Amino acid sequence: MTTFLHQLPHISGSSPETRKSAFQLYDLESFMEERSLQKTTPVGFDTFLIFWVLQGSGTYWVDLRRYSLSNDTVYCIYPGQLNVFADTLYMKGYALSFSTEFICPLKDDISTLLNSGLFNVYKPASVTLSPDTKTEMEQLLYSIIKEYKGVTEMKTEVLRALLKILIIQLGRKVGPHYPAKEIIRGDIKMVNDFLALVHKNYMTMKKVSDYAETLGTAPNYLNIRVKKVTGFTASYHIQQRILQEAKRQARWEGMNLKQIAYTLGYDDISHFSKFFKKAAGISFSDFKRGQFSA
Repeated sequence: MTTFLHQLPHISGSSPETRKSAFQLYDLESFMEERSLQKTTPVGFDTFLIFWVLQGSGTYWVDLRRYSLSNDTVYCIYPGQLNVFADTLYMKGYALSFSTEFICPLKDDISTLLNSGLFNVYKPASVTLSPDTKTEMEQLLYSIIKEYKGVTEMKTEVLRALLKILIIQLGRKVGPHYPAKEIIRGDIKMVNDFLALVHKNYMTMKKVSDYAETLGTAPNYLNIRVKKVTGFTASYHIQQRILQEAKRQARWEGMNLKQIAYTLGYDDISHFSKFFKKAAGISFSDFKRGQFSA
């Protein structure tokens, strides 16, 4: 079957309706230019992102992970991660941006995102499409673009459904990231609220008990629920979020151990140094010498 590469229309921006619904679709070149992603300083976004590279070459940094851009590859980015493209050539593709509220309007039904294996705050996913899969994905993308550019009834609902199908189909290529267990809606809501709190308060709240108190539950209960849904304990998420920010500041801002410790709320430099080594499996000085390997 002939590829849709030359049939897919150019997208220059978003419509008022999709801006309100927190879903936006761009031609990749336009997105990179508008968001100033082709520079040395990385840019962070408060939405989920899907970059679909149909054609092109270059380097793409997500936080501390370096990817060599290649044709027919999809990159999935969690909110808050830092992005920058370097030395790109002949970039053709699409960028989809959406909020949690867009894809999960009830806020307690985030299983599509959690179970996809695509959006991980600690390790971004990339999916290289086979020829057959590429054809299927292009057909789906064409439907998304057609709906996005059109003026139709229940446009937001149709886009939400198509986006969920896209995420599910891509997720099948990487396999489920979280344990395949029966999870009740209340657990998902609690974990969603917990992860949002960690993202916002990790510099000042470093104990599971701090988050449990805010959520009105017991620390042990919170740990059990978080591990059931995500496969990791609550303390792991807190530690990894702090570690991630420490690595970012070392890599992108050139800060030293003392400066980073102070920024992250650690008065005892020795304590922070021990925390970094335990959480990262490598000392801070070795991490710096290793050219910021993630």
